[in-house]
Amino acid sequence: TREFASALGREFRAKGANVILGPSVNVHRVARNGRNAEYLSGEEPRLGEVLVAAYVQGVQSEKVAAVVKHYALNNQETHRATVDVEVDERTRREVYYPPFEAAVRAGVASFMCSYNLVDGEHACGSEALSSELRDGLGFADGWMMSDWWAVHSSDAARGGVDQNMPGNDGWFDLYRLGGASGESDSRPHGLVGQMAERVVRGALAADAYDAMPCHVGCDCGPLMMDGVSTSAEHRALARRAAASSVVLLKNEGVLPLQRDPPAGRLRIALLGSACAAPSAWQSRAAREDWAAGDYYTVGGSGRVFF
Repeated sequence: TREFASALGREFRAKGANVILGPSVNVHRVARNGRNAEYLSGEEPRLGEVLVAAYVQGVQSEKVAAVVKHYALNNQETHRATVDVEVDERTRREVYYPPFEAAVRAGVASFMCSYNLVDGEHACGSEALSSELRDGLGFADGWMMSDWWAVHSSDAARGGVDQNMPGNDGWFDLYRLGGASGESDSRPHGLVGQMAERVVRGALAADAYDAMPCHVGCDCGPLMMDGVSTSAEHRALARRAAASSVVLLKNEGVLPLQRDPPAGRLRIALLGSACAAPSAWQSRAAREDWAAGDYYTVGGSGRVFF
């Protein structure tokens, strides 16, 4: 995982990026969740603990700030903006929080808050969740970013959100934040100053501003659109990582496969609908629809075509 994450960080840097919106670490609890394919933890928080640390350290070793997500208790896409999740404190700490806590120990630069509600409050702007993160999990040197359009009020700034993404809804406009904080300016020790400080501290800790190949938001377009960041070495690494991740739960004499007779042909049957599942890449309309997914490729912001 560390080797893969380092390669990923190098590719992001080569594209002019200094922040990656990952890793995704929520523990699976809804089998049909559309983002389960993104979540490293699977159904086992211990797995998430191990993988997230290597991911964060690998990516940030290449001067790309990691954003662990989606905090917290984000377990389904259906009604994702209105579902209200209720989980007792012990279960949160023992089941759902360990991967996030591992990210903090690994020095992650940022957290992304989720769309869902927790105990009646939107996760983005929940003072209770922010307190659990800062005081309980020990996330001191970094910032909280919202998921896209997951902020519902300027009060989310007081609830711990430092960066409203993508920012075109006006909730974090300066005059509104002044109203939320009771201030009319952006004094260094005021609400806006504290928010900006957390963003800068997190990025600096990950060396995200160091030796950038372009100026983010200004002249990175050519690198992002036309730059080729992969390599034969990275493609081989991706294939090796995929092969290594295949697990046989029980081997009853099946492996290693044997030829019969020893000099004869080896034939293997592949069964199931997945063998002939259509690919979104085969359809131009699907390629142009960023939300389109298929059996092997999730739709939305986590979509990657090979």
